Amino acid sequence: MLIGLSFVAFGRRIAHAGSVYAYVGQVFGARWGFVAGWLLLLTYVVFTAGATALAGGLAAAGLARAGIGTPDLWLPMSVAGAAAAGWLVWTDTRIAMRLMLALEGVSVAAILLLALVILTQVPLSPLPLAPDADHGWSGVGLGIVFAITSFAGFEGAATLGEEAHDPKRAIPLAVLGTVVVASLFYVLVSYAAVMGYGLDQIEALGQAEAPLDVLASRFISGKFAVMIDLAAAASGFACVIGTLAAGSRLIYALGRVGLTPMFGKIHPRHGTPTRAVLLMSGINIAGLLLVHPSGFVTYAVGLATIGTLALILVYLGVTAAETVVALRRGRRTGPWSAAWVRSCCCGRWGTACIRCRTGLEACGPIWSPPG
Repeated sequence: MLIGLSFVAFGRRIAHAGSVYAYVGQVFGARWGFVAGWLLLLTYVVFTAGATALAGGLAAAGLARAGIGTPDLWLPMSVAGAAAAGWLVWTDTRIAMRLMLALEGVSVAAILLLALVILTQVPLSPLPLAPDADHGWSGVGLGIVFAITSFAGFEGAATLGEEAHDPKRAIPLAVLGTVVVASLFYVLVSYAAVMGYGLDQIEALGQAEAPLDVLASRFISGKFAVMIDLAAAASGFACVIGTLAAGSRLIYALGRVGLTPMFGKIHPRHGTPTRAVLLMSGINIAGLLLVHPSGFVTYAVGLATIGTLALILVYLGVTAAETVVALRRGRRTGPWSAAWVRSCCCGRWGTACIRCRTGLEACGPIWSPPG
């Protein structure tokens, strides 16, 4: 929630395709903003690749369970999914985002139904909500790492700040709404999974490759387990669209300020960063073809680990930047407040064109006295 509120606060002040690049750069300077942008780009690149492999693997597993094909078809299905996601993000962002929302809606509805069925058929207990007796709060700390991996990506809407109709309202609502809704959904489904397996079967739950599949077969039917697999694959494909769109916007933003001008251009008809989308898609497909012998689970988990480590640093940077902003705002009523310089391009007291300080193209408060 603290991280989400930091993104919300920046989203109300800055609408920029670079998201954390602009947020961190506004406070700590363009160099640190560039570092934050590269870390987030690494996250989106590896998350796109991992989600693509998971989508293909889950789809192949679901179809195999239904008697269509074999699980070994995950690679061609993943490559086809990568190409389809790239085409959607390249042609029309609105269509891609609406499809992503529809796919996630189907997935969430199926998983929510399974969770409610489980909770109506098993005796409930508060034990899963308490720290483990053997590990105590250290266990909570270890769990947070896994939670961040599962929760990462809620900030992706911030990269669409330059394309939304009312970004300083829409982006904060999207980010905060995702934090609240996803948190409630996450806790409910996790609790249902623990209770469905049983308090004495936690190790089996931790070792299961497809726990929802097992629970669906146990509490509803084998056919519903197929639906869960396909719904999870649809959710994975939606994640590919989301991270691909976010990553390409970040490349576009970095391209405008020095990465390379060729990526800082948009398609004249589609209005999308075409070259950035093609680069992200090319990296995605190349990774699948080069590393596929490891299997989609190993491939996806390895990439998720890399992306999470980078994303933790990004989250720390954004939260630290917003903390500095809050502290400086608390001093705005001091002796310096009447002597602040006039904006160089925004035309308002107490503000400055961020481009003057960090190379970014956005207006916002400047928190330093004259000189």
